[in-house]
Amino acid sequence: MSKNIVSKMMSDRGFTETKNNIYKKDNETTIVLWYDKDISIEYVSNLKKQIDSAQHSNAQHSHEQYTGVILIKSGKITPVANTALTQMGVVYKIEIFDYNELMYNPTEHEDVPRYEFVPPSDVKKLLAEYSSKKSQLPRMHYTDPIRRYYGWNKGDVVRETADDEIYYRIIV
Repeated sequence: MSKNIVSKMMSDRGFTETKNNIYKKDNETTIVLWYDKDISIEYVSNLKKQIDSAQHSNAQHSHEQYTGVILIKSGKITPVANTALTQMGVVYKIEIFDYNELMYNPTEHEDVPRYEFVPPSDVKKLLAEYSSKKSQLPRMHYTDPIRRYYGWNKGDVVRETADDEIYYRIIV
């Protein structure tokens, strides 16, 4: 896995690296962490303490708050740790990638069409133009590698351009 792929992924999401493994976009700040063992409840507890400590330290100096955590792992996640991460997900947007998922950039494959996020104001115009509802759009599943790469949320609409054809998809 290459740090370059993670840097490119964060850049494609609109983030810029401000410090080592800390990325910023507008009012969002995401920290990227690598872990090469199985993720246990002890690791999640320590992770929460680290983030809370960094939050406290940053709040005193720069008023910067972490809004997201990207955890890149090579081991497994224990069920108890998974539950704890889910609970942390209420406060932070937590994304978990396996090292193998970031061995290559999925957007650079020759058979993958180009995707881009469609702002909500444009979605309203699009739906009005075609007299459609969001529920009638083709779907892109939340687990799709392209969706995960860009970090889009459920309900977002994306434009897919393939062979001069344009399609719109909703994330479900």
